[in-house]
Order: sequence, then C-alpha cells, then structure tokens
Amino acid sequence: QNLFSDSRQTGTLLGGGVSSGFYRTNINIPANNGNEQKLYGKSSGGVLRVDYETEIATLSSISGYRRISFSGIADLDGTTVPLITAVTEGTSTRNYTQELQAVSRGEGPLSWVGGIYYLKEESDYDFGIQVPDFANPGSPDDLVGGKARVAVHSLAPYAQLTYTITPKWASTLGLRYTAESKDLRGNALYAAKVPVGSYGASEANRAYYDNSEPDSLSFNVFSPKLVVSYTPNSDMLFYGSISKGFKSGGYNTPSPVTTEIDKVEPEHITAYELGWKTEFSRVRLNGAIFHYDYQDLQVASTDNSGGAITKVRNGAQATIDGVEFDMTLAVNRRLELGMGGGFLDATFDEFLGQRYTPNPAGGFTAAGADLSGSDLPLAPEFSGYVRAAYNMPLPNDMGLVNFNTVYSYTGEYNYEVDGTISEKARGLLSATLGWSSIDGHYEVALFGTNLTDEKYYVGKTLFPSTGGWGVPAAPAEYGVRVVYNFGGE
Repeated sequence: QNLFSDSRQTGTLLGGGVSSGFYRTNINIPANNGNEQKLYGKSSGGVLRVDYETEIATLSSISGYRRISFSGIADLDGTTVPLITAVTEGTSTRNYTQELQAVSRGEGPLSWVGGIYYLKEESDYDFGIQVPDFANPGSPDDLVGGKARVAVHSLAPYAQLTYTITPKWASTLGLRYTAESKDLRGNALYAAKVPVGSYGASEANRAYYDNSEPDSLSFNVFSPKLVVSYTPNSDMLFYGSISKGFKSGGYNTPSPVTTEIDKVEPEHITAYELGWKTEFSRVRLNGAIFHYDYQDLQVASTDNSGGAITKVRNGAQATIDGVEFDMTLAVNRRLELGMGGGFLDATFDEFLGQRYTPNPAGGFTAAGADLSGSDLPLAPEFSGYVRAAYNMPLPNDMGLVNFNTVYSYTGEYNYEVDGTISEKARGLLSATLGWSSIDGHYEVALFGTNLTDEKYYVGKTLFPSTGGWGVPAAPAEYGVRVVYNFGGE
C-alpha cells in the first residue's frame, strides 16, 4: 500500500486515491480480470542425512536440494492511477548442497570437526516495469524488462580444533576457505506493448534489443576464528573470540534499464566478542559484548535511473557495538520467568549515499550526500522481551497443561540511511495455552499472536519517482494447533 497521502505519493497529484485503512489498498489493478495484485511463491526440497560411527569419529553425509519460484504483479505507486507496475514474469532458484563431515568421538584434551561443503545453484530472473503510454492515452502500455541467469559454484573446506589446556582453560581454532564463482550467463533487455488492463508479455510479443556478454566473478576468502574460554566451575563459562567472515558478492540482475554489467563486491567483517554463560541455583544469566567492523558493506538503495529498481552497492564502512543478555528464573518446578534484550550502536563510519527531499512535482528528489555517522538501516537501538511459562501436570496421567506468553519490544529504526522512511517502536504480545499427552505423542494448543493488534510494517521501500509503498504486518491472529509426534516416549 502507499506510504504517503500527499504530493510525496506522485499518484495523488494525478487524482489518484490512496488506501482508506491500514489493511486496505487502493490500487489500479482490477480484481476481476485475473490480474489481482498477488504474488505467487512455491518452495520445495528435501534433506538426506546419513551418519556412520567409528571409534575415532562420526562420519556424516548431508545432501540437500531446494527449488524456489516466484511470480506476480505489484502496483508500485500505490494509488488508483495507472502509473507504474512491477511485473515479475518468473523468478526461480534451484540449488543442490552436499556436505561431508567428520566429528571426533574420542576422549582427551583434543576434539575436532572437519569437512567440506559444496553448493551448486542456478537462478533465472525475469522482471519488468510497465507504464502507460502517457503521450497517447488509451494506447497499449509500455513494458521494459530484463532477463538474466546466474550460476553459482562454491566449495568450502573447513576444520575446527578445540584443545583443553587445563581443566579450566580451553582454546578453539577454526579455519574455513571458500572458493566461489558466479557466472552471468545471460542479461538481456526487452520491450513490449501490452493491452491496457493486462500485465506482462509472452516471449513471442517481446522485442529484445540489447544483450550483454557472459561474465564471471570469483571469490577466494580465508575465514579464521579463535576462541579462548575459561570455566572456573561447572556453573560458569567466560569466553573471548575473534573471527573474520564475508558476504558473497554478485550481480544486480536483471535490470530493465541497462545491460551494463553491474557487479557487487563481497563485504567483509571482523568480529570481536566477550561473553559469559552462568547459572546460580535457579537463575541462568547469559550475555555478550561485541564489536563488528565492516568493510565494503553492501547497502541496498533505489536506483534513480530505473525509478523502481533496488540495487546493492558497495563502498560503505561501518561499525556495530552492542551488548545482549538473557536471564531465566525458575521460580519453582512449574513456573519459569525470563527476560532478555540487546543494545546496538550501529553507524556508518564512511558512506557516500543519497539524501531524499520531497519534490513539489511529486515523489522525491535525490541528491548525493555524505551520510557518514548515520545509523545503519534495520538496526534498532534497543530490542528486548519478557516471558513466562507455566506447566501443570494433570492427575491420573491425563497429560500436561502448559501456558506460555511473550511480550517483545523493538525500538524505532530506519529503512533508508537518511531516515526518510522509518518504522516506529512497537511491542507485540503473544500467548499459547496447550495440552500434551503423557507419552508425548499428542499436542493441542490454542494460540494468539499480536494480541494487542499492533499496526506496523514488515517492509517499506522508497521510490523517488512515485513515492513509496509498504507491506503491513499481520493483525491479531488466533488459531488452534494439533500435532502428532511419531517419536514420543
């Protein structure tokens, strides 16, 4: 739905209507011609694990396959004016993973884990932007789109050694080497004329006019980890760790604007952490203090040349400092209370981005700006929860009744780096009242989520040319859950 109801939502200047309620949309896509604003997704797959135990180690083979597909149309201007529509003709990803692993079984000061992980993935993308022919009202719409295919191969051997130096001191060294390649096997642009009221175009009705050459990227990254732990007694553990990691790079595909190959480099992180795990009688207290240093951070932003295309860019350096904790109190054998939270100071050290200002002619105007010192998107300063759980056995082995409730709080955070769109702080309450059989086979539960009917968004996107749109979160929901466990006691 639309985010704004004034000139920031361009369609309003053209006489378009906006949503009349938080859970209602007011769009131009008719609901009676099979072109409802719906997004269709399918996911299927499976995992096969085989373990073999020897005197020295447990050997495991873990094989996985997954297929995901997605298609649909979305009114990006969020008004009743036919201004701009996103058309996803079909996006699909197929991946196969294979992991071979060995975990030591013997006793002694040294324990180890070693293995190798392989990923093969192929993704197809078909995405377009459809707009009316404003110069010739009533004429077919103009559709410009991009079609691309990307293949990924990744091989990562790894090993981790833990050595107990003394009964109280231990150290862990982890090593992982990732060799990954990404192949851009197609990146073509097309145009089509689409009858008013219809969306998308078949291959026969497309005119392909640009096609880039195949391209390849490769990443070879060494990721080490070092942990030192101290255990003064069986109820206390303190540790410190240093690790390095990376997030793979790739391509911004497809683009309905240009076939110029748009590459994204990997981002790198160095993480430092000090933590503790303690238990005192009926109280358990865990926590950690951490510092993350990001280089070449990948940041998603709207590409102004396309009007409604979100792309990932490198070029940012950022630091995250934080502390997190959780505490559990066993009041008695039936009642347990808990609470936890985290504080974040997440800022860009260096970032040349864009600042958006409302445009009287509609939408927003973007201008380059130094946004160093700004908060990272999607990083609330504080988040936390409180919870309670009560269990009561029924007489004559009739089962166990349990009640659980959680109240979670998430502080305000930004979607855009410059703070143009943000999400207000929210608190969510959920509860479950259930029964389980004494043998563990049967479970029945009444549950409710977002019981206070808090209204908030799960995502927002800014489009400078048209305004912005968001996806509301689910309202209060209630239900019954019935489970049969084949294992049981």
